[in-house]
Amino acid sequence: MANGIMEGGANRVELSTPVKILSWVLRITAAVILLQTLYFKFTGAPESVYIFTKVHAEPWGRIGSGVMELVASILLLTPRFTWLGAACRWRHRRSHLEPLDAARYRSPGR
Repeated sequence: MANGIMEGGANRVELSTPVKILSWVLRITAAVILLQTLYFKFTGAPESVYIFTKVHAEPWGRIGSGVMELVASILLLTPRFTWLGAACRWRHRRSHLEPLDAARYRSPGR
């Protein structure tokens, strides 16, 4: 390792200890928030069922989003795949918002 860059063409920069700690705190926080919602999605809590019924995605949307959040949480806590967990979560978030956005602009008679 020379000048903080790993050998072998990996082009990874070694992070300082405070930055590593902050990175882990943020990743754990995001993963815990994602994991907390799984109980409600997988048990069919009335609130979750109501939300996914409103966007016409019950039950597969509720279960599928729960699986996606579980995978994203695991990837966020895996150093090699943190970027993939973040990407999964970002795409998953967009998929949640798109049906709501479309429902907002739908005329009431449909």
